[in-house]
Amino acid sequence: MKSISINDIPKKYKYLSVILFALLFLLIPREPDSDFYFLYKTGEYVAANGFPVKDFLSWHANMDIIVQQWLFDVFLYYVYTLLGKLGVILYQYVIFVLITLAFFILIKKVSKNGFVAFLATFVLSSFLAAEFITCRPQCFTYLLLILELLVLEKYVESKKASYLLLLPLISALLINLHASMWLMVLLFMLPYLIQSVPIKLGKIRQTPCCSFLWLFAAFAASLCAGFVNPYGIKAMLYLFSSYGVQEINIGITEMNPVGWNSVGGKLLICFVFASAFLLIFNRKGKNELRFILLSVGTAYIGLSSLKGYPYFLIAVLLALAYSYKDFTFNVRLSEKKADKKTLTIRIVSSCVLVALICALGALQFGVIKLSDDNEYPIEESLEPVVAELKEICNEETILYNGFNEGAFLEYNGIPAFIDARAELFLKSNNHEEDYFTDYYNIAFAKVYYKDFVDKYDFNCLLVSKYTEKYLYNSLINDSDFTVVYSEGEYAIFTR
Repeated sequence: MKSISINDIPKKYKYLSVILFALLFLLIPREPDSDFYFLYKTGEYVAANGFPVKDFLSWHANMDIIVQQWLFDVFLYYVYTLLGKLGVILYQYVIFVLITLAFFILIKKVSKNGFVAFLATFVLSSFLAAEFITCRPQCFTYLLLILELLVLEKYVESKKASYLLLLPLISALLINLHASMWLMVLLFMLPYLIQSVPIKLGKIRQTPCCSFLWLFAAFAASLCAGFVNPYGIKAMLYLFSSYGVQEINIGITEMNPVGWNSVGGKLLICFVFASAFLLIFNRKGKNELRFILLSVGTAYIGLSSLKGYPYFLIAVLLALAYSYKDFTFNVRLSEKKADKKTLTIRIVSSCVLVALICALGALQFGVIKLSDDNEYPIEESLEPVVAELKEICNEETILYNGFNEGAFLEYNGIPAFIDARAELFLKSNNHEEDYFTDYYNIAFAKVYYKDFVDKYDFNCLLVSKYTEKYLYNSLINDSDFTVVYSEGEYAIFTR
């Protein structure tokens, strides 16, 4: 037996780690999520008609809109048109691989430690595969921000300003792919700008990590690149007019603050404190100011909403990797031919691993089902509803529907009252009415149902029996309305 460092083990053992990452593919959903429907229809519209300024999906024809992810929508439209559902699945797999590879390269560059890079990448990839790899523009955002950090680290290491030319390009891509997250490009650059300033104040001294002038020029160029979008400064400031609204933060799961009200929330908060502990009390490992500032800044974003947690994870894993770049341990490898007992154990272990992979694959692709429940029931349960609505609706119909159902109705050509584009239904954005606030109030029984129904003069209402119990129970006892459809979760009322 010989003892060697974990980073020096033969490549044939390192390649086995690929199996662990391959298993993560089984966490990625095989079906498009509910946002797919409005994203696809928006891409179809932009490809055919250009950039809209008034809404074309809901029945609020005078509502101002900004298509903050228009480039992704067009991309998704062509992918689905050419390859169908398979294309959407392939997109999710390919973007996951690119994110994983880019982050591994980034961590390996910062830490110069393959094992640390493997651990950090596996943590990030597991979290993203389980929760955030979907047919949404956020996946491109993760990839572009990781590439931005990689460019900045290449510049810090080489001091070659030519690398910084890529930053305005990343900025221009992100403002068109996912404008609501475009400011993250600038926020990720700020810690590098701060560390590039030479400081001499008594005993406090800071050796700059790079040239402040070149980095500031790249920052300014990236800011200017934000204007390269069809909606100008409105898209650049979209974050401020779209988030921080109490009703959205409470009513949409991914916008909920990370808290102790769930097992997942407890685990995420514990990870924040564990990361802080590992960084503060690692006396042997040093760190860089830029990594600490990036972690602290994104920690606030991560705790503010579940949607912001991946940005914290990217930053803090980068800081941890640098702090523990010298971490290693020895493993023992046998130089002798394995005896029968060892060989048997290896064969059995390999068979168990192969069986596990096959079982997970069968579950993922529906060959084996643990229950009769549908993985994505909303489409199946809404198809008969759509058929019924097409028979009922005409030019005089004023339809009510809930948040989760709107996009699928619009996908099938039925104008909706509201859909999953939550921020567009705020008056601060649409300059017409706070439709989302009204929806939130009726969904949580904060207003009298007749006041809400009369405000919009609804004559047809699609209501969920489970998520809109107050409205359903009120209408079922209202003689002014008749139930014309009631199957499964949904009921349709007409005046």
